[in-house]
Amino acid sequence: MTAPARNLEVPNGLIKRGKVYSICKRIGGKRFQESTGCEELEDALKVFQKFINEHTPSVTAGAGRRLVTGKPKLMKGLYWKGNVIWLSRTVDGVHHNISTGTSDVKLAEQFLADFNLKAFKGEKLGVANRKKITFENLANRSIEDGRMHGLREQSLKRYSAVRDHFQNFLIERRLSEADVAAISASNIDEFKSWRMNQPVTRNGVPLGEGEVPDTLGVKPKTLQFEVQTVGTFLRYGVRVGLIEKNPVSSTRPVKVSEAAPIYLDENEIKAFLGAAAKYDEWAASRQPFGMLIHDILLTYLKTGMRLEELRNLEWTDLSLEECEIAVRQEKEVTNSYEVPLTAGAVEDLQKMGKSGFDQLTVAQRSVLLSNWRLPEQSAKCLKYSDFDLKRGVLKYAAKARWNPKTTGRNIPISEGLKAVILRQSRTSNFVFANPVTGGMWRFKINRIIQQVAEHAKIKKAIHTHSLRHSFATHLRRKKVALETIKELLGHADIRDTLIYAHFSQEEARAAIPEIDFF
Repeated sequence: MTAPARNLEVPNGLIKRGKVYSICKRIGGKRFQESTGCEELEDALKVFQKFINEHTPSVTAGAGRRLVTGKPKLMKGLYWKGNVIWLSRTVDGVHHNISTGTSDVKLAEQFLADFNLKAFKGEKLGVANRKKITFENLANRSIEDGRMHGLREQSLKRYSAVRDHFQNFLIERRLSEADVAAISASNIDEFKSWRMNQPVTRNGVPLGEGEVPDTLGVKPKTLQFEVQTVGTFLRYGVRVGLIEKNPVSSTRPVKVSEAAPIYLDENEIKAFLGAAAKYDEWAASRQPFGMLIHDILLTYLKTGMRLEELRNLEWTDLSLEECEIAVRQEKEVTNSYEVPLTAGAVEDLQKMGKSGFDQLTVAQRSVLLSNWRLPEQSAKCLKYSDFDLKRGVLKYAAKARWNPKTTGRNIPISEGLKAVILRQSRTSNFVFANPVTGGMWRFKINRIIQQVAEHAKIKKAIHTHSLRHSFATHLRRKKVALETIKELLGHADIRDTLIYAHFSQEEARAAIPEIDFF
């Protein structure tokens, strides 16, 4: 007699991605994303429970109605929120929920005592007395907090760009040195208007002298992101007790209409790749042994990979027998490259030898590297063996952890793309390496894409993500299921893939005649 089937509930933090359940949960301010490797819910629940037991400290009773995990008990009126102690008090019918800005119990108790004294005297309650802090300082603290909690470098760069835009706005309004608490909801609305009337170029390329901007004002989606990011900075200020409220929450959100993604049709792709091949011929006449732009763009179009995923693609990520590219969840990337040495540097190194170089202090090495026009930040870890004096180069090998934007995945490749990949030089661990240094390439690929598109007489404003859109759009046109496209693109949520759902309208129109038999 078999046991009756149980109705199992999926707990918060356990989600299904494709056929496998994955853990997506934030514990103690840190976000965890990992696969359980289980297709059955019952097995996934066991893995999830083991994960919770390993990552959650022992739970002890805290102050009031709250539970505190592995932290000291607090007196009434204080409670833990993450790693910061907060105050919770009701005075004259008004509830006050304020961050003490500290995890020190004694300082938090002193904060509570000061609050109670103010309440007894009838003074204004709210944010504790503090030194003036500008928006720029607050934004820098918020960005650094995001860095400590594992935000991707690309996200930090975007947040820093928004900080600079809003800071320029404050400079024009003569508010850059004002206290951040002086920023009001009307200032946020003024910032929206200001950004919508600024001259901008595609992909944020700075205007050169005498150049005319492409458009006037940022796109609504860009403005929406910038306002949300400013709100993130100010919300951080509220969370750590530096300001009382976030003025962004009092403004109307920026409306964004869901536009269809820009992609290349079949004829445009052929013209685009033809122009890319001609670009390589022109580039080779100027600098032999350069990178093959055609091969990079072809890989974009045939895999739908993101820019950073393609930049970090190594030979170890390829399974040529199975015709697959693995975008790994986490890996250690070794960025090896070479920098030419001047004749003076080679002569100095030959004179001092290994023993003389090893005796130099970090400060002395920094001076030498500066004189040799080499990066000074490598002075501490640099060894004499890193110099190849016969070839006159300095060899670098910097290691770093790298994660994709969402999850890891395997992307099948065609035999044609396999042949293109195999003709790349294997002098580096990267498939598409910088031809000069042998390290990771960092050139402005979007500028080249725009030049190639112009030669192909394509009038669409395309960039690297347009090639990713083209990959997904043509899969959808070939009636590939949205769930499969989601896995190939590495989307964390099916809602991100739904932008390609409108192409199914053509299928719908073609399907109607199929039932025209009555």
